[in-house]
Amino acid sequence: MLLMTINLFDDGAWESLRPLTFTRPVADLRIGILTIAEKWARQLSAISGFSTKAYLSVKFPELPEAVLFINGSVCPDEGLVEAIKGLGEGEVLKKDGLLLAYRAAEIKKHDAYWQKAYQLKLILEILYVYNTPKIFSGLTMPS
Repeated sequence: MLLMTINLFDDGAWESLRPLTFTRPVADLRIGILTIAEKWARQLSAISGFSTKAYLSVKFPELPEAVLFINGSVCPDEGLVEAIKGLGEGEVLKKDGLLLAYRAAEIKKHDAYWQKAYQLKLILEILYVYNTPKIFSGLTMPS
């Protein structure tokens, strides 16, 4: 069986989830027993790379052969997985202005890439990881 190849990209949630994300991309955080990346890998029968901060990319590399990029802050559900599987070349999936996924027209690194919008017609409850509990609010971040 041929596995799909995907890259999970970090968005603004990476900064709001510090200090947890100083050492890993958002998609490597655990939600329950699995990481977000493991959840996507199971749902899509895929191997995944990470499009993250340059200093993290040594341990969490991007897969250069991937053309499907998925927001690493979003947990998969059935409707979202089907919408992502339906993306054509150069199409983007957005919900309320949040970039969920896109399929590149050619193999390239993650960037602000999109050629035409693919609007999600389903109403989905999307689990978006974007903030840490208040226990971290008093911590100061190194410069």
